[in-house]
Amino acid sequence: MRKYYPSGESSTGSTGNITSQDRMLKIVTEMRSGHGSGMLPFTQNAASTIRDSREREKKEMSDLNNRLASYIEKVRFLAAQNRKLADDSKYETAFLKH
Repeated sequence: MRKYYPSGESSTGSTGNITSQDRMLKIVTEMRSGHGSGMLPFTQNAASTIRDSREREKKEMSDLNNRLASYIEKVRFLAAQNRKLADDSKYETAFLKH
């Protein structure tokens, strides 16, 4: 923090310490980007872009999960049909031999 002492007042008394009678003015500086408006619009835009990207990824993962579940269900159904056909084939083969 920089201190400013108006009208030639000193920051130190006779003992070299800052006295309570000294008036001081705080000078605050703010850093800004080279674009003049600071980083706020950039960070809001970046956050929005990241949020949108994550929402898209979440939807894509949900869609892929649903497709995989449908595929697994179809494979199980077809495997059950194959077992039934194999059993029927064995039954017919055994029946025809007798």
